[in-house]
Amino acid sequence: MPPGTTPGPARWPGLAALAGTSRETCTKVLRDYADQGLLRLARGRITVLDLEWLKDAAG
Repeated sequence: MPPGTTPGPARWPGLAALAGTSRETCTKVLRDYADQGLLRLARGRITVLDLEWLKDAAG
């Protein structure tokens, strides 16, 4: 598995619930990050392309 790839299927409803938001908001935010080149979204996968950004965003 490439570094930064989730270990299992990423399903928007479960991910949204984990983040405490709606599926629609989760999808919009992830697509915005993908458009900025921070993530790559593929069917059932989220790949982090900028790990330093993610660490900074997580605090």
